[in-house]
Amino acid sequence: METAATSDWRDIILHVIATSQGGDAVGVRSICEGLSTGRYRCVVAMPTDGGNVTPADFRDAGAAVEPWEGGVRSLPWAIRDLADIIRRVNPACIHAHGSGAVRAAWLARSRAGHQSTPLVAALRGGMTLYDRPVRRWVRLWMERRALHAAARVLAVSEAERLTLVESGETPRLLSNRSVSEAERLTLVESGMAPSEHVEHLPTGLRLNRYLELGALDRQTARVALNLSHKAQVIVMVARFGPPRDFKVLLKAFAAVCRNHPKTLLYLVGDGPFRPAIERQIRSLGLGRQVHLPGLRRDPSPFYAAADLFVLTATGGDGFPLVLAEAQAAGLPVIVTDVGGNREAVVPDESALLVPKSDVSKLTWAMETLLGDSQRRSTMGHAGRRLARRHFDLGVMIRELGRVYRTVIQEKGP
Repeated sequence: METAATSDWRDIILHVIATSQGGDAVGVRSICEGLSTGRYRCVVAMPTDGGNVTPADFRDAGAAVEPWEGGVRSLPWAIRDLADIIRRVNPACIHAHGSGAVRAAWLARSRAGHQSTPLVAALRGGMTLYDRPVRRWVRLWMERRALHAAARVLAVSEAERLTLVESGETPRLLSNRSVSEAERLTLVESGMAPSEHVEHLPTGLRLNRYLELGALDRQTARVALNLSHKAQVIVMVARFGPPRDFKVLLKAFAAVCRNHPKTLLYLVGDGPFRPAIERQIRSLGLGRQVHLPGLRRDPSPFYAAADLFVLTATGGDGFPLVLAEAQAAGLPVIVTDVGGNREAVVPDESALLVPKSDVSKLTWAMETLLGDSQRRSTMGHAGRRLARRHFDLGVMIRELGRVYRTVIQEKGP
């Protein structure tokens, strides 16, 4: 059995993810790679849903893999299957990534009879708040119970930490995470997580392949995409789902094309929003300017070919890892000013921040950078300096190792 390895003396950390698409999977792969030579052995419970991180990627990072279709199966079956994995793996700690995985891990831990096994919950944005009302409230109730049962709650940005808890026992939910003021006040009074268990974990990634992109990579990538030397390229790499705001982006891009007709937009990714995106592209007459190349395990060729990177959101962003990737690739960034996005960039140096749902400001930002190559270059260099200085995987791994040691010791023999 892949996870048995009874001769391995290291403590097992069971990582749980509900999808292999997006930032959670990318982040867990980096964690597994960083921990591979230390005192912890990683096992990843993950779905085989065709995402941008595969079981082979996790194995290459030194982790064992347990198939778990948590994002596909109904909750009772998903909990049963995850409980079986917990019994089989017998981890020293369970680390669940994302709201869905946190809820499932909390319930499965109890079903498996492992209530004493410490649960570490990592959240990356408020996806639960995009559900339909009844489902949203049920999931928020479960999420609150899970977070209070967790030994530690790890927030990927300071904004995310403040979203969970500002001080004492009562958190203050930021307005950009709430669907309405009434919900915000209800969440404020509910207390999503106890303050003493919430920590801000610095973000770290293996960014070498992005930091090393240069002029030759740009030329190769643009030839592969059949781009003319005059074409200006905007790229967005993201899952096609909440909290991404493709409606505002496409409206703004349509306005940009009036003054910059040779500009192209590449939306790299996939997800439930794709049919709506395709309809809007047709309705705006952007079929020749907007390209949907699909989900890519390695987006670096698109970073290399691009002139700038854009990421739009309606809210709920914790700390999008693509912002670290794009800046490491030397791209100037335009990003919606919500959640932890401001913490992932240097405003006005490596990135322009725009208000959410503001088509005119987003149009202005894209036209400003498209029309100023010197500013794009200056911002790109600033982004690379930031990536080298602040997104160090070693720092994150040391902090995470401290968290694991603490919660395992708190559990006792």
